Amino acid sequence: MMTPFTTPKDLVNALRQRSPIGRRQLEEMFRSLVAKLVDCVVRRLKLPDDPRRSTDFMLRSIEMYLVSQAPHVFNGASETFFEALVLWYCRRVLVEPASHKRGIGRSARAIIPELVSEELN
Repeated sequence: MMTPFTTPKDLVNALRQRSPIGRRQLEEMFRSLVAKLVDCVVRRLKLPDDPRRSTDFMLRSIEMYLVSQAPHVFNGASETFFEALVLWYCRRVLVEPASHKRGIGRSARAIIPELVSEELN
């Protein structure tokens, strides 16, 4: 992770204190990945959403999710764990509700692994 918050625990603590520096760091870490995921889901499911606006909402949602977790979750958490937690949350928010809303079911949940292998590399 980049400075000034060198561990996931430090970053989440900064987010809990509503630190603009912490929010900026979170955005720098995940904006491009989240933008790609949002764009792919919007495009593939033919949703009328604006991908740029949806990306902003998703980043704010990630921040709220991280802040809502118990502090001990991040004790000794690695950067890999932190990134995996954020990706899991994105999948949960972006894919599952869209698949239920459009009646697609479990097949839509395969979008995220496909996105990671095809379009995010």
